[in-house]
Amino acid sequence: TLTNCAILSSFAIDGGAIHLSTVGTIEVFHSSFVDSTAKAVGGGWAIRGGIVAIKQSSLINSTALVAGGLSMTSGTLTISEGSLVSGSRATSSGGALSVSGGTTTIQNSSFVDSSAAQYAGAMYIDFGLVNVIDGSSIFDSYAGEYGGAVALISGELTVSGSRSVRSCAQRQGG
Repeated sequence: TLTNCAILSSFAIDGGAIHLSTVGTIEVFHSSFVDSTAKAVGGGWAIRGGIVAIKQSSLINSTALVAGGLSMTSGTLTISEGSLVSGSRATSSGGALSVSGGTTTIQNSSFVDSSAAQYAGAMYIDFGLVNVIDGSSIFDSYAGEYGGAVALISGELTVSGSRSVRSCAQRQGG
C-alpha cells in the first residue's frame, strides 16, 4: 500500500514509476507520480498481473513508446475516486492508457491532455475489458493517426455516465 507518497522523475525500461509483473496487490491512496519515463511501455506504470487500485491519486507528465501513462496486460486495474492522469505522451499508441488484457475500470476519474503520435490519444484497447463509468472524463486528447480519445482494436469497452471533450485525430475517430 502506498499512501501520501510522491514519486518524482523516475525512469525504467518498462513502468517508469511502478512495474508489477507477478501476482500481487498494490493499493495507492493520495499519491502522486510526476515526470515518469519508460523506454518501452508504461511511462508511469506497467501492470502485468495482480490487482491494482489507484484512488485519489495523480500521474502527471509521463512518457513512453507505448502507453505514456499506464500499460495493462493482465490482472485487474481500478482507477477511481477523482484520480487524474494528465500530460501523458506516447511515441506510438495509448497516450494515457494501453490495455492488452485483463480488466480495467475507470470510475469518477479524468484523463487530461494526453497524446499519441500514432493511435489513441487517451486509451488504446487491443484485448481485455475496459469500463469507463460514473463521471469519468477524457479532456484534450490527440492522436496523430486515429482515435483521438479511444482506439478499440479488439476487446470490450463500456462507457456509462462519462464524457470526452476536445479529442481529435489527424485521420479518423476524433
